Amino acid sequence: MPLLLLEGNYESYQNFLSSAPKATLVDVSEDFYFRIKTIEAPALQLRHVSTHGQATNHGELSDAFIALMLSFRPGSYSSTSPLGEANLVSETGQDAKAPTLHWHFANRSCVNHHRNSKVTYLRLESAALLRELSAQAIAVSKLADLQGAAAPASLVRLIEDLGLQLANAEVQQQLQLTEAFFNRLAQELRLLLGPPPASDANAAGHVCLAIEWMRHRLSEPISLQQLADALGLTPRSVQACFKSVPAITPMRWLKLARIGKLRQLLWCSDMARFSIQQLMGRCGRSDTNLNRQHYKNAYGVSPKEERRQAEAIKREYGTVKNDSQYYQFDNMQAAIQYLEKLNNLNSDANQNCRVAIVFSSSSQNP
Repeated sequence: MPLLLLEGNYESYQNFLSSAPKATLVDVSEDFYFRIKTIEAPALQLRHVSTHGQATNHGELSDAFIALMLSFRPGSYSSTSPLGEANLVSETGQDAKAPTLHWHFANRSCVNHHRNSKVTYLRLESAALLRELSAQAIAVSKLADLQGAAAPASLVRLIEDLGLQLANAEVQQQLQLTEAFFNRLAQELRLLLGPPPASDANAAGHVCLAIEWMRHRLSEPISLQQLADALGLTPRSVQACFKSVPAITPMRWLKLARIGKLRQLLWCSDMARFSIQQLMGRCGRSDTNLNRQHYKNAYGVSPKEERRQAEAIKREYGTVKNDSQYYQFDNMQAAIQYLEKLNNLNSDANQNCRVAIVFSSSSQNP
């Protein structure tokens, strides 16, 4: 779903979480109430969540993602104000009410505590993010130093601007927007972490060259020896550099990059005429059940399901326009089709769920 605003009780929240990411909701208070806005693009998922009451959301990240959360502390925002109206940290970092950074890494337990708080949650494509972190000589292990650190206002504005840009962009433009965002995000993190040690900077330089070399040859067979020869290093040295900075092997990065490239092609309208087998070939992956399973392990769905979901999102973009935090439809039929996709909206459990929709029509009749 490219842009979705939902409000309701915790049962609705639980249904929403189980419909897309792998997550469940536990330890919910009776007075728990939520507000969620989700924007999805080929390389990330951006979600704004406001909670009133308390709950703990526990789930596992897919293999291809890293999660970044901005948590606004209780009292640092108005429950009726947009995210950007929260009291943000000053450039000196002295405001105690600033949102804080929280990182969750792929294939590790992710526990998010929502207690009368406002959270911005991003699932970031690992291969793309690791590339930008390497360009800034940031070792993945250093991100732990930012756990719970105050987020500067510039970073919060960057994330808020991303949401607006993605919501108003065509699907084809979202990839360029997210690539630019990853670059800016890495720059912001470098400012927070400070200059890297000489050893990390040296390793990051080799990793950047290796990633760029592989990125332009995703459709070709690549071995560790070929990569080492291209860099003028030994295979062992290349492995050591990758272990030092992105904390994965070069072949692991290559696998994630190829899977990420396949997802981009599945989202691309110009590639609709090609079969999934042909698209796999463009990414250097043969059409085998094993590779399809790799994709499902990374994104939680098969390539076929991914293409079907992407097509549904693009159809929505053809009829849905964003108006502030609400959906605006050009015609009643488009609204009805959208409502039918929501999870049991008219069920007894979701009677308190409200979906804000604005209808526009050239007709003068109400």
